[in-house]
Amino acid sequence: MRKTRILSLLVLLLAVICMCCACGKSNGKVYSDSAVKRYAKEQCPNENFKQISKEKISDNPTHYQHKFKTDRGLVFTVDNYLGEFDGFFFKRWRKELNCDYSKKIMDLYHDDARAVMSQYEKIESKNSWAYIDEYADIEPLVNQIMKAEKVFEPELKYNDKEFLASLNCVYLHIVHFPSEEARLQHKNWTNITTIYINGGHSREEILTKIRDRYLKLVKNGEIKDDTVSSELLDTVQ
Repeated sequence: MRKTRILSLLVLLLAVICMCCACGKSNGKVYSDSAVKRYAKEQCPNENFKQISKEKISDNPTHYQHKFKTDRGLVFTVDNYLGEFDGFFFKRWRKELNCDYSKKIMDLYHDDARAVMSQYEKIESKNSWAYIDEYADIEPLVNQIMKAEKVFEPELKYNDKEFLASLNCVYLHIVHFPSEEARLQHKNWTNITTIYINGGHSREEILTKIRDRYLKLVKNGEIKDDTVSSELLDTVQ
């Protein structure tokens, strides 16, 4: 029995060692150029582009950087490298790809969209929070969000709304404070929802998301708002 257990442990240890070794060395091969281009097309699905450079960043671990340029002149990068991940006894390496195309798109509009949002009086620009005091605040907030969404309209020449909706561009956390004192001290807030402004949303979509969540919190007693009628609360699912 003892010999059987020892043999089982040795077999398990050998399997672990083989698995670790199979993950390759830090200076092993990375993805092929054709695989990199396919990946780039997945990340940039709607624009034509061409590769303009390929540079070796590191021999150990292996790391190449591929630069691409779209027809409009936007340059983005795909990093093709070996990334380290946790192993049992050895360092383990695997092929990785990373693309900054989405970030480059967000960088084009982020500052302008945030500037639009900062014009709204109930936005705390230092932490990207918006606060709703009562139900009547929802419409003005949504109106301001839609102004910020319009900042992204030029991008529709190159990417559709579905693509834009996937971008986590301008973060806006929406909350309710029970009092002005609580807001000034930044405490005792109730989370309502989070919106990412990216040009991919309709007004109805944003309005519904904020309104439904707010009314549900009122109905559950988590937010006190005497301006909300019982008829309106009856519409909450």
